[in-house]
Amino acid sequence: MTENHLTERNRKTEGKSAVRHEPWAESGLQAEFGLQAESEAYALRAADKLVKAQVPRQDIQILAKLVEGLGHLGVVTTVDKAAGEVLIQTTEDCWPDLRRALEHMPVELRFLTEET
Repeated sequence: MTENHLTERNRKTEGKSAVRHEPWAESGLQAEFGLQAESEAYALRAADKLVKAQVPRQDIQILAKLVEGLGHLGVVTTVDKAAGEVLIQTTEDCWPDLRRALEHMPVELRFLTEET
């Protein structure tokens, strides 16, 4: 590229954000084909089961590691470290398998709530 060409390109992009935008967002295709609505619906389906549970404080980390080791069944998030409250995020389809696995883990676990 010539220096003149580079200067022209810099002038065209001057003041524009360096953040890359997806082509369908700029052209209106995203709205036309419902891509955003579909991705939002998928996100809601993907984490449609929230289970609040309580474990001894010292077992929070081991519970998280054990569930993480199961791969795709769920994710453990600490809600209240002092009280040992955790939130288990899973899907409706994975919940029965995850619940069976949790019941056989070497951790004293008490389920508080289940939200769908």
